[in-house]
Amino acid sequence: MSTLAIDFQQVKQAATPEHVMRYLGITLKKHGDVWRGSCHLCKSSDPRAFVITDSKRLFHCFKCKEGGDMLKLVSVSKGLPVRDAAIELAKFCGVELVTGGASKPVPGTGSPQPDRKGFDAEKYAAGLDPEHASLEPLGVSADTYKAWRAGFSPSGVNRGRLALPICSKEGSVIAYCGRALSDQQQPALIFPNGVTPQDHIFGAERVKEGELFLVRDPLDVLRAYDSGVENVVSFLTDGISSAQLQYLSALMDERRCETVSLF
Repeated sequence: MSTLAIDFQQVKQAATPEHVMRYLGITLKKHGDVWRGSCHLCKSSDPRAFVITDSKRLFHCFKCKEGGDMLKLVSVSKGLPVRDAAIELAKFCGVELVTGGASKPVPGTGSPQPDRKGFDAEKYAAGLDPEHASLEPLGVSADTYKAWRAGFSPSGVNRGRLALPICSKEGSVIAYCGRALSDQQQPALIFPNGVTPQDHIFGAERVKEGELFLVRDPLDVLRAYDSGVENVVSFLTDGISSAQLQYLSALMDERRCETVSLF
C-alpha cells in the first residue's frame, strides 16, 4: 500500500501562524511579535490567555497550560494525530505531498526564514540532571531546564526536587530553591538558609521591554518559556506583600514593561 510521505520540517516552514489561524478559524490580535486572544482550546474568555509567538511559531495558553508548535496546535484543536494534522495543514498551505517520496513545497508558499558567599553556582548546576525521568510529568523539555540552569537534584537540601535558580536582576545565580515534583511533596518550595523568598522574583533577570506576564508557580514560567513566551515571572511566595509589588513595579519601570497580565 502506498503512503503519503511527509517532510514535517517543510510543513512547519510553510505553516505560518497566520496560515494556522485561518485554517482553524480563530482570530487573534497582533502585538509586536505576539498574537494574543482568548483560548479556543479551554474556552477561556480572557483576551490575554492565549499567545502565539510569531517569530518562534509556538503557542501557549496560560489557563490550560497547553503549548507547542503549529502542528501541535492543529492536532489538539482538531483532535487529530500529529501526522494527520500535518497532512491537512500541508494541503492548506500548498505543500505538495507525494506517494513514496518526500513532500515538495510549491514555489511561492510559506515564509522566508548578589552572590551567596561560598556558593559555587556553576558546580551546583553541573550536578543537576535536566533529563531525569522524575521531571517528565512536569511537562517541560530538557532543553528549557538546561537554558535555565535547572534540573533534578540528587542530593543536598533540594534532594528529590526540581532545583530552580534564584538570580539577581543582573542574572548571576545566588542560590537554588527546590520545587516539589508532586502534590505529595510539601512544601511546594523550599529554600536554603539565608535566602528570603520575598526578596526575589523568579525570572526577573530575563525581563525585557514589552508586556509582562505574572504567573503563580515558577514551573509555569518554564512551561511558558517552553512554548516561546519569555517575558514571564513568578513570585516565590503564596501571599504577595506590598514590598513585593513595589519591587515588581520598579522592575517594570526599569525594563519598560507597560502592562502586566496575571494568570
